[in-house]
Amino acid sequence: MADKILFISDTSDGQNWGCHATSNILRERLSRSATIQKTLFLSDIHDKNLSLTIPNISEIKYMINYYSKIKSLDSHQNTFFNYAIPIVDMFDYFPLSVTQFERKANEFLNSRLATKFFGSISDIDHVIINGEGSIHGDRRKSKVLLFLAYLGKIVYNVDTHIINHTLAIDDPCLKSMVEMVYPELDTIIFREPVSLTHYLKQVGEGNVILSADAAWYINNMKSAQELNRLYKYDGIDIWYPRVQTNQKLDFSRPYITVGGGSGFQRYTETVKSNFIDVIELIDNKNPNIEIMLTAAAQRDEGMMLEIAENTGHPLIKHNNSYNVAASVIANSEVYLGGRWHASIFALLGGARLVNFNGNTFKIAAIKEQFELSHPIYSCENIGYQITEIASSVSERIKSKPKGDEISEAQISEMKSLIDNGINHIFK
Repeated sequence: MADKILFISDTSDGQNWGCHATSNILRERLSRSATIQKTLFLSDIHDKNLSLTIPNISEIKYMINYYSKIKSLDSHQNTFFNYAIPIVDMFDYFPLSVTQFERKANEFLNSRLATKFFGSISDIDHVIINGEGSIHGDRRKSKVLLFLAYLGKIVYNVDTHIINHTLAIDDPCLKSMVEMVYPELDTIIFREPVSLTHYLKQVGEGNVILSADAAWYINNMKSAQELNRLYKYDGIDIWYPRVQTNQKLDFSRPYITVGGGSGFQRYTETVKSNFIDVIELIDNKNPNIEIMLTAAAQRDEGMMLEIAENTGHPLIKHNNSYNVAASVIANSEVYLGGRWHASIFALLGGARLVNFNGNTFKIAAIKEQFELSHPIYSCENIGYQITEIASSVSERIKSKPKGDEISEAQISEMKSLIDNGINHIFK
């Protein structure tokens, strides 16, 4: 009889193309070896059910320390957010720090969330946690995933694994949680080597495996001709700026794709204005090449809509399927942007990269893993590099033939790494 899985953090309900792609592929690959008995979706991870318990000393100290890190409050809304959220967190079922794990575990087990999250845990052979989106920083999602891993392994004593993830130990509280939880897990599967090295240097214990992001398994990319057919029958959701409803796109002609990224999450009006200047300069330097803007994540779409309106270029909207989105980027000459999965889509189709930095080192990990020479620019410093960025895109268009960034053998190796990691769980 096949092993039964509790799959935690299925990102099928997530808000970016990578979330949809990875969870779809992970479910398919896992189902080859086991049965997914129960699924917790990303929305469950952000569940804000409250337990109105009295906070203890460590929670009060944590809150005071949290306040001390708040350097500026530039609006009433920020005042509410920065002060109210930590107070709410004190009454949460999930721990703020590693010292609260044991007490919070007891509260959790005696709550209705135990059934909601773990169901009939006695019937489960493996708890598999999808680390997609990265585990990093002073973030609720990161702490919840680590706490659920703690519950799965330490409390319920079920084989527990974290897969498909980047780990950046960039916060003291997170570091203490990682040091406590990770060495206890049955399998720790990283999706790129920089995370693995980072973990081994910081912690260095546990059943650690190098794998690859599940998105490398996308194998049904649409050709330019197929994209044109989809486009003809309104199968691609595109926003046209300035009411240019008569604008016609042709995916068989050379074009580049441009998108945002996690490094732009706190973008200012100045950064946005500089981004517009970059795109306009690229346009001037390459008048025969179309520019298609992309919104790989819902967080990107607001900024990219404004950029589309100001530059006159169409936007491939967030609500397109990941297969269509991946195909649009894969068929482009160059992808300029800071999204991890969009960069993978580009490489799968042979498009060249010019990247912006992300909120972790994962963008740099792609460059390092494949020994690529493309530049990675700082989102915050676009204003100082407008000409350089535009020139880099032009040079990448004219450099080596499209498709020479990485080889088919390297893509096959990524797929093998994914399979090796999953096989290791069920060995």
